[in-house]
Amino acid sequence: MYNIGTVLDLSDNCSYAVISNIIYEEKEYLYLVDINDNSNMIFALKNNDTLEIVHDTSLINKLILEMNKQVNNS
Repeated sequence: MYNIGTVLDLSDNCSYAVISNIIYEEKEYLYLVDINDNSNMIFALKNNDTLEIVHDTSLINKLILEMNKQVNNS
């Protein structure tokens, strides 16, 4: 898992900070925020050594709920 606060440079030439990460249905997902533009947020699936942007709105909603549960249980 990536640690919260880790900065990742992605192919869109933006740098993103890991805000949260979660294992959901045996896959690792990251919540990333552009460090130069806080309104630029993405969810990504970690697939081996690559990140795949999540576009599925239904999945994003589930990830948000699970990440909120994780934060509230900390």
